[in-house]
Parts: sequence; structure tokens; C-alpha cells
Amino acid sequence: MPKRDKQGRFVKGHSGNPGGRPRRAQEEEIKAALEKAVPESTVLAQLAAAIQRRESWAISLYLAYKWGQPVKRQEVSGEDGGPILITSVEFVGLEDEP
Repeated sequence: MPKRDKQGRFVKGHSGNPGGRPRRAQEEEIKAALEKAVPESTVLAQLAAAIQRRESWAISLYLAYKWGQPVKRQEVSGEDGGPILITSVEFVGLEDEP
């Protein structure tokens, strides 16, 4: 259970979100263990062999890391594909400066 202070806020080091990205030190340990188990040169050789066999997953993986994936665009629309209707705008936390 996440640690909280008397006001109900999360204390330092306890975000309440147990998931997410691992800590840098833990990530480095995992990378070192993987490198020790299977050297990077072996992995790259296997990937190259799969590309030469024209396996689509290997080609996709190579291209995704070499050139990046295309930008994924998503259109946002209102009800039944119509325009988004903005009925009101509320400004919160804006105060006049003296």
C-alpha cells in the first residue's frame, strides 16, 4: 500500500503507481545480465540472418530502429464525425497581477 502523509498526499518516493519505467540502476543490471547471457554480437548476427531469410518481423524491427516509425495521426471529431462544439471556457487559477 502506498505511503501517505497526514493530508493524504503521497510521501517522497511513493507515487502510488507501482508500474512504469524501472530505475536506472535496475535497468543497467538487467542489461548487463542480458549481455552476459547472450552477447550483442550474437543477437545482431541472428537479426541479420533473419533479414537475409526475408522474415518480415526482422525487417520491420530493423527499419523501425534504423529510420523510426511513421507518425501516427489520429483525427478527433465530435458526435457522429461532426465538429467539436465548445460551449464554454472557464479560466481557473488566473489572477490579475498588481
